[in-house]
Amino acid sequence: MQKLKIQYGSLLLCLIAVQSGFPLHAMAGSSSWTIDSKTSNVHFYTKNGASMSVQGTFSNVSGEVQYDPAMPDGSRVLAKIPLNTISTSIVKRDEDLKSVGYFDVAKYADASFVSTKFAKQAGSGSGAKRALNGKNSGSKSSTNKYVLTGKFTLHGVTRVVDVLMDLPKLTTGKAGQSRLSAIGSTVVDQGDYNLTLKKLHPDGFVWINKAITIVIKIDAVKK
Repeated sequence: MQKLKIQYGSLLLCLIAVQSGFPLHAMAGSSSWTIDSKTSNVHFYTKNGASMSVQGTFSNVSGEVQYDPAMPDGSRVLAKIPLNTISTSIVKRDEDLKSVGYFDVAKYADASFVSTKFAKQAGSGSGAKRALNGKNSGSKSSTNKYVLTGKFTLHGVTRVVDVLMDLPKLTTGKAGQSRLSAIGSTVVDQGDYNLTLKKLHPDGFVWINKAITIVIKIDAVKK
């Protein structure tokens, strides 16, 4: 049954969605970008010891970004992700996670994130420590790393989280449109959002790994 335990541990990923719905106020010199829901997603996975176990994704991430490469510290992000898009490759598990026993998507349809700060990582400063939550996310510490801080809301609970990332990349799409891409990672604790499998498994036989690594991939098109 160890395999079953690890599988359910994955479900926590949900956490890092981000919220849209409120217009971002453009900073002087910054450009507005609309998140491309077709190519943006949130990937999550859990670990059992040193080996990767279960993983999954949330799709249809939406929202907007304000970004000026000349003044990255003024960047702003807000986005959301529909929790009912969760996919862990096992239909029954996905259904359980969407139910009132866990995410309760009928009541809490989306997870959301509204950024409050974007700053260069200062060595092993507090921002980086909270972003990694004391664990290795797979990204090596670097003076080129940035920390995106924001308010993350999930299951009716809002907490401050930090996402460790590189500066966004600017490219030109096939149709000639300007595009922005960014990848960031963080580690969250499902207990911080009052999420537990006790409703689904009151005997406690199936448990969830508390620490969930989340990787957010954002693609956006310039407005």
